[in-house]
Amino acid sequence: IILVNKKIVVTADKERNKIEDCEKIELCEDIYDIVSVDDIFWVVFCNGSVEQLDYFTTHEKEDWETVTKVLTGDQTIMDTRLRLAPGTGLTVSHLVSEESVLSLVTGRLVLDTVTGTHSLAGLTRTQVDIKADNLAAWHMDPWARLFMVTKDTSLVLMFSPHSKKSEEIISLSPSSKHVALTHVSEDQVAVMGSLSEGGYLQTVSTVYRCTVAKAAMKTTSHSGKGMFMVDDKLYLCVGNRVMSVRPGRGGLDTVLGKMAVSVPSLKPGLNQETVSMSDMPESLIVECVLAMLDTEEEAGQLDSLRALVRHETSLPVLSQL
Repeated sequence: IILVNKKIVVTADKERNKIEDCEKIELCEDIYDIVSVDDIFWVVFCNGSVEQLDYFTTHEKEDWETVTKVLTGDQTIMDTRLRLAPGTGLTVSHLVSEESVLSLVTGRLVLDTVTGTHSLAGLTRTQVDIKADNLAAWHMDPWARLFMVTKDTSLVLMFSPHSKKSEEIISLSPSSKHVALTHVSEDQVAVMGSLSEGGYLQTVSTVYRCTVAKAAMKTTSHSGKGMFMVDDKLYLCVGNRVMSVRPGRGGLDTVLGKMAVSVPSLKPGLNQETVSMSDMPESLIVECVLAMLDTEEEAGQLDSLRALVRHETSLPVLSQL
């Protein structure tokens, strides 16, 4: 499903390699985003209303009901989140800016059984204690929390609609640029940014307010949101590339591949016990290969290499190799 512009939605497949050959539908209102929840696609309009994409594909255009606006013309959506909440069904949360004043608008999607359309009921508005023009990055997670990075203090803040106030999670370097953040799990967020020389990517615990894992990067330059969590995988839009990372217990620097800045380490022993480890870390595989390249002893190198390549390695590590 591709949102080509503010009103045209295209359904693409592997049979066609040009957008103009795909099925397309033009809606009557400007679209902010298309969101998937349990394999159902929902259209989020710029006026705050939400409707299933299937409604527009299964009804003739002249039979479409007019969408009920949730926001006024001066209000702008900065982020949106649809989630299945226990006992309340599908809830919608919009981060809305009006003259730099931020607020969270939340409602519950209700189906009209006569028309087949959805509307937002039980709307609540919660004002955020940070101004929109002071945000370097922001993200709404699936647990109805808002994460923000401020421009003036470079603080990572967490805002909860229940407490109605922002809490400091961690402080970044004041010179951070090209900042992006997203959730990794219910108790961790990922943050990246560029410094005067190089950049960084780190996961931060929202419970203990500390850095869990970190890695140095060559750059984090991007436009738009920059970082996304999809199916337990972290996707980074850096420069002209898109790379993926699966955060693990070994730390981000073990899976970033060639985007990570190499850190000097001690040369590992190339004995058979080391190269045949059943749970050999990916970073140690790389160090063993580098150590083999530096040694002039040819005896046993082929056996060591044969043992090393039997280990499973991720694509970023293979790229580094």
